[in-house]
Amino acid sequence: MLITFFKHLTIHFLIFQVFFTLTMAAIAISQSGFMAPGASKAKSSVTSIFAILDQKSRIDPSDECGMTLQEVKGEIEFHHVTFKYPTRPNVLLFRDLSLTIHAGEVTPTDTLVCFDA
Repeated sequence: MLITFFKHLTIHFLIFQVFFTLTMAAIAISQSGFMAPGASKAKSSVTSIFAILDQKSRIDPSDECGMTLQEVKGEIEFHHVTFKYPTRPNVLLFRDLSLTIHAGEVTPTDTLVCFDA
């Protein structure tokens, strides 16, 4: 009688386990649909980032021409800098900015600005 009870319990447990597995699979499939737009955006972003990284630099690191500084103090100075992005000419980023950063100082900035020569 005890063996019959355990067999009966095992069958019920297996039925519960199959039902639970199917329920979890259905939930996972239904929630994965919400991630599809994000996944496509991530794919296009990765493609864009790799396209940028694959570009050949206009700066030749093996080129010996140019000025070599004899001594570097590690100070950065900006005097009366005005800057706006070429793609956003209506937004002025810096107007008459004067800034001195001494060697060893850490100065937080809100924007990373790249100056093209």
